[in-house]
Amino acid sequence: MIVLPSDPGRYDSDNYDYLPRHEFFHIVQYQYWDDTGDIGWAYLRDWMGGSDFKTMNWWMESTAEWAALMSYRLQPYPPSNTSASRMYAHALEEFLGDPGRALNAAEELGSSRQYSTFLLAFYLNEQTGGTAAVRKTWEHIRDHDSTPVTAIKAVLTGYGLDIPSTLLGFSVANYRLAAEQGGAPPNPMAGYGYDDAERSVWRAQLVGDSRTDDHLLGEYRPARTTRAVPMGTQETYAADIEPGGSAYFDFAAVQNSGDPADGYESKLTIGTEDRDDLEYVAMVWSPQGSPGSLSEYPTAARAVYPNANNVITVTDFAYPMVVTLVATRTDLKTNSVEADGDGREYRFRVRALVPLDSPSCNLSNLTVSNLQDDGVAPEQQFLDYAESTPNGWTGGDSTYSVRLPDGDLLWLFSDTFLGPLNSDGTRPVTAPLINSTFVRQDGGTLSTIQGGTAANPEAIMPPPEANHWYWLGDGMISRRGGTDYLQVVFQEYLRFGSGDWDWRFDQNVVATFALSNLKDPVSVQSLPSQAGAWGSALLPASQSGDGYTYIYGIADAPTNKKQRIARVHGTDLGATAKWQFWTPDGWTAYESDTGTGLNGIANEYSVTKWNNQYVLVSQDSTVAFNNQVFAYTSCSPAGPFTNRSLVYAMPETGLFGSYGDERIFAYNAHLHPTISSGNRFVMSYNVNTFDSRMTAEGSHYTDPSIYKPRFISFTLN
Repeated sequence: MIVLPSDPGRYDSDNYDYLPRHEFFHIVQYQYWDDTGDIGWAYLRDWMGGSDFKTMNWWMESTAEWAALMSYRLQPYPPSNTSASRMYAHALEEFLGDPGRALNAAEELGSSRQYSTFLLAFYLNEQTGGTAAVRKTWEHIRDHDSTPVTAIKAVLTGYGLDIPSTLLGFSVANYRLAAEQGGAPPNPMAGYGYDDAERSVWRAQLVGDSRTDDHLLGEYRPARTTRAVPMGTQETYAADIEPGGSAYFDFAAVQNSGDPADGYESKLTIGTEDRDDLEYVAMVWSPQGSPGSLSEYPTAARAVYPNANNVITVTDFAYPMVVTLVATRTDLKTNSVEADGDGREYRFRVRALVPLDSPSCNLSNLTVSNLQDDGVAPEQQFLDYAESTPNGWTGGDSTYSVRLPDGDLLWLFSDTFLGPLNSDGTRPVTAPLINSTFVRQDGGTLSTIQGGTAANPEAIMPPPEANHWYWLGDGMISRRGGTDYLQVVFQEYLRFGSGDWDWRFDQNVVATFALSNLKDPVSVQSLPSQAGAWGSALLPASQSGDGYTYIYGIADAPTNKKQRIARVHGTDLGATAKWQFWTPDGWTAYESDTGTGLNGIANEYSVTKWNNQYVLVSQDSTVAFNNQVFAYTSCSPAGPFTNRSLVYAMPETGLFGSYGDERIFAYNAHLHPTISSGNRFVMSYNVNTFDSRMTAEGSHYTDPSIYKPRFISFTLN
């Protein structure tokens, strides 16, 4: 007997057409579930609240919904009541709106959840090539007194189907709600769709539910997490998945975020732990109506599977691409009550990086020969200038050089003493000391460029406030809007105490100068500063070979300083939104994720293109105030820098140095490609003293020769 209540809250004409079909299949089911006939009504009332009944009721209701539609198809004519023929799908949003819940979750008798998973019946039949799979599950229940999950596993095994792969395919098919995409065997997307035309009904059933909205891709589909993934993203996402449940993530590329030299592409990787109970795949597509030729949802451009290290990699991740991660838990539980609520957390690490180039070249051990450390230009020219200038440069450190477009050479100095010197060669205590200057070399003539006036000189970059100052880093010519400018990196420092070493780094800025006025910058822009000082060295795009300007910095420490690397496409250091930062796995847009490279680097060094490779020269910092300078080579401006070779031991330092003064130290070694040629290089370094007395007895005043750059030359083979 089938008893049909009259429900004034629904259309009775629909119910009276649909419900008898659904309920009739329960009568059929009871013929397979033998125990039911022996149970009295009194016992049945108690049993309905138990786990055994829910375990069976899940598959009873799901397959009864499927059977209701099948009964309409037995008619030789279309249903006279179309809306009634679709009532089998009325609860679908309860399944696809909460896909992480256990596949066989069931609630109290009459609740929606167990009705909503009818899709599994469709999928099983399609994957087994007919309509017998559902019947075979009930035959297994009858013959083996088994639960529905056990029966489903047995039927799939009988057809030679892998259970984890089938569950993953079911999850992908539910996200696509579209026909399976064809392909040459073996089709990588086999099982990722539904042949049944009712799939349009299923999607329509999701309309209006906030969990299954059409955000991003343009069609209603299962509940998911959506994230924009700009280049540099390194995030970990978690999903709580119950047995047989699924998690969906839409990872969307961001417009103009990636490698501008390669169509703003980045490399997207998605990794997880090595778990035996999880299957996952990434579907690559674009939103409906997107520009370009990439396939639009629900048609996938491709499916990407994890490698042996459980990592999915999409190498061409760029707007408008969306990569959808589909993850399915495959360890089904037979008891619906035990499965429902048995969630496990799965974590997925998502990274979008620009891949590191791995160029090849012939690297070999470096040999330094024909070393000359006396009389190397322009050392004597600076000495002569210091002796004769009434108010110009008489000593400074850093000593970077930039070739100007007119052929002149611009020397960049940090702390600078100005003239004149006394007639006996000493320095008067009244000599101005400012934090930065330029010295322009026009053939045999030097001229000092400074801020302020001759009577009241100031640094090129005056202190921004009390107890703050700028020291400069490397500089270069930047071409913007068809005009050449000089750009120099400056590092701002601040004093926080009265001791000689009570100061620290604060921030980086770039000063841009018109070539017609190198005294006053036309702009000063903040640069990335979270990782520490940048501008230890620059490799302009004209030398890098890949269209990028490389900006080198340090992870500072008393010893064992480590290299950091950033880059920007083009020649404008101020285009900070385009800066990329090196990590061991690729380039990121987030400075906080910057990695560290070569150990033992100094605060200032140089990277120069040479002989189809790149040579890095730096004072060694593995020992404090080491006097040794080493060269390294790499096939890439981003390293790794290897083949460590000794270039020079700076002779002035320490008690046994040429000054015989334990307070003397040397630092800031860099090459000058501006005055080098072929295999013959010119290198400068600075000499200083720990004697900080600002009196006539102080070393800087008794012997101005200390605080001047030294120049050496050598052949690199």
